[in-house]
Amino acid sequence: MAVDASTVYWTNGGSGPNSGTVMRVGLSGGAPDVVASNQDAPAGIAVDATAVYWTSLGSNDGSPDGEVIKIAK
Repeated sequence: MAVDASTVYWTNGGSGPNSGTVMRVGLSGGAPDVVASNQDAPAGIAVDATAVYWTSLGSNDGSPDGEVIKIAK
């Protein structure tokens, strides 16, 4: 989980209805928003003044694994 002045961000790895997503919700509450979907095992997350960063752990299917992804806030 990562927090800035107004928002909480988190990743949903594993399985389930929101797996493979990066989410956010305002500190004051409300419905969560999807920041990114179809991510390959998203894990650690960080935030700064301009962007959200997370790692993609990849899978065991032989494709390249492990990358850091950045998206503007």
